[in-house]
Amino acid sequence: MKTPIYQCLWFDNLANEAATFYCSIFKNSKIVTETPVATSFELNGIQILGLNGGPMFQITSSISYTVNCDPTAETNRMWDALIEDMHTMMEIDKIKTE
Repeated sequence: MKTPIYQCLWFDNLANEAATFYCSIFKNSKIVTETPVATSFELNGIQILGLNGGPMFQITSSISYTVNCDPTAETNRMWDALIEDMHTMMEIDKIKTE
């Protein structure tokens, strides 16, 4: 990894699948390395480590990412891809900006 501090997301043995999914949605993204334990990937230059940590910790809303994009169609494209067949904790139309 290029930076000394980066995000690590814990998955229940699905780190590569998650990295592949996220890289398919965000432009300028790629998988950097893959091992049985972890997958390193970049989303538009942001480095993330996906760890195959097991089921001890579940995904929560305690982490979030903000993606600045324009136009609205691009925002909707990414949102629709991210929530397909998933449960959302917050609908996109509930987000308020000032």
